[in-house]
Amino acid sequence: MKHLKEVGFAKERMADLITTEVECLVKLLKRKEGENIDCAGLFDVPVINTLWQMMAGSKFEYEDKRLAELLTLIHLSFRMLDMSGGLLNQMPFLRYFAPSTSGYNTVCHILENLWTFLRVSER
Repeated sequence: MKHLKEVGFAKERMADLITTEVECLVKLLKRKEGENIDCAGLFDVPVINTLWQMMAGSKFEYEDKRLAELLTLIHLSFRMLDMSGGLLNQMPFLRYFAPSTSGYNTVCHILENLWTFLRVSER
């Protein structure tokens, strides 16, 4: 938070958003006390909610099905496009010869679903 304030990104509003999401996460963890918790995606919802509130002015509930769909799409896109940009960025011509095998069709499907999600959300 301190670093974000120093570079001008975190005014009091952003600090409040982050604090609220941390409080929600702590409440969730307390409710699930004694249960196994998947730590791999533990911070996904608080991060998405903070960014979404800054951009759209609203937030998701932790159990929201639309949020689960969004996170699935984001995780899938990260798996498809690695740090080097993925196979398609290295050899874009593959989309013409092997659209399914190269992952081109999957990437198009992910992007279409993300755009649909954003269009529906702006209403």
